[in-house]
Amino acid sequence: MSRRKKRPHGMKKDRPKAKRTPTEAELDEALVQDTAAVFSCAFETAADFLRQCQKDLDELDTGLTFGRLALEIWAGHPGAPESLVAVLRDYLDVRRRLLDDLTAIERRLEALTAGEVHMHIDPIEPLRDLVRKRLFPPPADT
Repeated sequence: MSRRKKRPHGMKKDRPKAKRTPTEAELDEALVQDTAAVFSCAFETAADFLRQCQKDLDELDTGLTFGRLALEIWAGHPGAPESLVAVLRDYLDVRRRLLDDLTAIERRLEALTAGEVHMHIDPIEPLRDLVRKRLFPPPADT
C-alpha cells in the first residue's frame, strides 16, 4: 500500500495567492504614473487622443441615430409642440457639426500616429508632479 508523502512543516499546497486590492492612494498614484508616461511621449499622446476621438465619434453616431428617430416621431406627429421639434433640430445640428469637427481631428491624429511624431519630455518627474496637482488638487481652505 502506498502512502502519500507529507509536505515539510509550513509548506502549503501550491495555491495562487489572493491578490490584494489596491488602496485608493495606490490607484491614484498608478493613474498619475500612467498619465505622465502617456503625456510625456508625443506619439502616445496622439494615439491616446485618437482613441478618445474614435470613441466620441461612435457615441455621437449612435446619439444622432436616436436623435433623428425622435425628431422623425415628433416632427411627423400632428399637434406636436413646435418648441420640442425646434430644440431637437437644433440639438441634431450641433451634434452633426461636432461630428464633422471630430472627424477632421480624427484624420489629423491618424496622420500624426502614422508619421514620425515621436518626442519625449525629459525629465518626467516635473510632469508627474503637474499631473498629480491637476488631477488631485489639495483641498481648498475653507
